[in-house]
Amino acid sequence: MGRELISLSISAIALSGERRRRRRLYEPYPAQVRGVCRAGGDFLTETTVDNISSGGLYLRTPVEVDPRRAVHAVVYFKSVGNRGQGVPRLLIRGRVLRSEPQVDGRYGIAVEVKNYRFL
Repeated sequence: MGRELISLSISAIALSGERRRRRRLYEPYPAQVRGVCRAGGDFLTETTVDNISSGGLYLRTPVEVDPRRAVHAVVYFKSVGNRGQGVPRLLIRGRVLRSEPQVDGRYGIAVEVKNYRFL
């Protein structure tokens, strides 16, 4: 029974055109991200997560970050602008998979989650 469900799920993903196997949340969660930019300097920025799953996240930064670079992010699971006491926070240690220039001058960063924990 379990294998049949997995097979059906994979088939449904293939038919829908979606290649990801993990469900994603498409909510604008606020986040703080730090790492090393392409120019070699450290950065710390506030941003918004475009989407997140157990295996990765996509967000935008004002600086370009090379693939394979380590980044750390704190995601606040509350609506944008409402960061307060008692807000669930997730600390993510990840690795940049790709960095894409955006029309607004920022960079879209795809991050693979290597480790995480709730704060």
